[in-house]
Amino acid sequence: MMEINNLYSLLNLLTMDGIRSFQVRCVYADGLGYSIFEITFTNKVDLRNLGKIVFQYETGRVLNYFYEGKKFRKTDKIVDLLLDIYNYERDKKALKN
Repeated sequence: MMEINNLYSLLNLLTMDGIRSFQVRCVYADGLGYSIFEITFTNKVDLRNLGKIVFQYETGRVLNYFYEGKKFRKTDKIVDLLLDIYNYERDKKALKN
């Protein structure tokens, strides 16, 4: 089972600039140990949808995603994808400076 504290730590790291926000919600649960969660990223300034990740909670397996129209390296795990998004945002910020 995925560690929820690790997930929220990464999400907080991604949104600590105050420009992005996230929402995590369960979109499906069968009551037998299979749950699908969705993370939505929003730009707080213009309320633009930046991305969405759909994953199985119990395994952390990514089912589908998009983030600012970018494709990241093929990954199956939510933690790996969040780290890829973090690195993308960090590099994007470095290019601006």
